[in-house]
Amino acid sequence: MKKLNLLFVFGLIFFTSFSEVNKNFKPKNVYETYDMIAEVYNTDFSTSANVSVDYNNQAVNLGDNSSYSGYYVDYYSSGSVKAIKNFKNGKLEGDSFFYSSAGTLEKIASYKNGSKTGSETEYYDNGSPKAYREYVNGVQNGLEYNYDDTGLLKTVFTYKYGAKNGEAYKFSDGIVIEKEFYANNKLEGEAQSFYANGKKKSSGTFKNDYRDGKWLWYHPDGELKLEETYVSGKVLGDIKGFFPDGSVERNISLVNGNGDFVQYYDNGIVKAKGQFYDYSATGEWFFYDKNGNLVTVNYF
Repeated sequence: MKKLNLLFVFGLIFFTSFSEVNKNFKPKNVYETYDMIAEVYNTDFSTSANVSVDYNNQAVNLGDNSSYSGYYVDYYSSGSVKAIKNFKNGKLEGDSFFYSSAGTLEKIASYKNGSKTGSETEYYDNGSPKAYREYVNGVQNGLEYNYDDTGLLKTVFTYKYGAKNGEAYKFSDGIVIEKEFYANNKLEGEAQSFYANGKKKSSGTFKNDYRDGKWLWYHPDGELKLEETYVSGKVLGDIKGFFPDGSVERNISLVNGNGDFVQYYDNGIVKAKGQFYDYSATGEWFFYDKNGNLVTVNYF
């Protein structure tokens, strides 16, 4: 038996603020890092021939087993550079560079006393920044910026103590289209989405990563499109849909996921009607044309 999901049918305290999020921020691309990499090759560096680096990134001189300080270059079996690391007293310090087997720069990460501290930037194969993150003592802490391969900003997240904590933004062509809030990696509190013209597309709240309470969706002109009420991620009670002129587009009343569904054309004629059981379509569903003539009956 086929099932038609209900979702398919429908089509605090902030740790940071938007003023702190720089939507124009962009880390260096690969070509802008060449001067940093050139410094390594203009300085004495070591390889596995005279320095040993273990899986914890502890570096020692092979001759006397003393802690190594300086640049270390690691290679793939093909001979291409795998990583350029900087050590101080046997521990990672400053910037390290990581490469793909094809020779493209994949990541630059900063370290202090052996722990990732400062910025980390990942790159696409075309040299454009893919992601920028901030760390303190090996734990992600601060803003994370993510970009598409053309360099446009996609998302910004706020991290604290290694988890998403604070405001999160999604962008399209430089415009904010989603704004949410996280607490310990879970969606919490107010959430909003926007059309490209800046008008609100939806608004509601999350509780413990689930939609909770009243959620509203809007047409591009700002008129109310859909109204739903959620409890722990599940729709409860009346669901009302509207056309831009305010006339009813759909009407559903659910109790524990069960209830009747009626959808209308903009001329007021019934478009479809049926029943839901456990949030899925069940039984006979009737579909009509704009003149009210029965077109088809589907069974679920």
